[in-house]
Amino acid sequence: MYRILVVLIVAGALYQTYRRTRDGRVSPVVAVLWALFWLAVLVFGLVPELSNKITLVVGIGRGADLFFFFSILMLLYMNFLLLGRLDRVKSDLTDLTREIALRDAGLGKPPEDSIDPEDK
Repeated sequence: MYRILVVLIVAGALYQTYRRTRDGRVSPVVAVLWALFWLAVLVFGLVPELSNKITLVVGIGRGADLFFFFSILMLLYMNFLLLGRLDRVKSDLTDLTREIALRDAGLGKPPEDSIDPEDK
């Protein structure tokens, strides 16, 4: 019964990942990471003995520990990506604020679509 639940949850999560990537809300790199994560959940959910075999090769105690270890690594990497994106957004916001302040003070160039008051 739980295997059917695992398949349904993974199918829903993969569909959401696909939809968010198609809509441009998730970058392709993050989408691939999520897809790999959900596929691993599917494989280990359907064949739990496989996680124990992998732990013997890797040297981690139990299959659950392996899952948590890789989950934490993936979340840390995604946090790294989000911090990079946050830095870009902060930089873009600073540049935009500076440009608007200079334009409003009459020190910057006017927007190209604005109407020159002398043309009226």
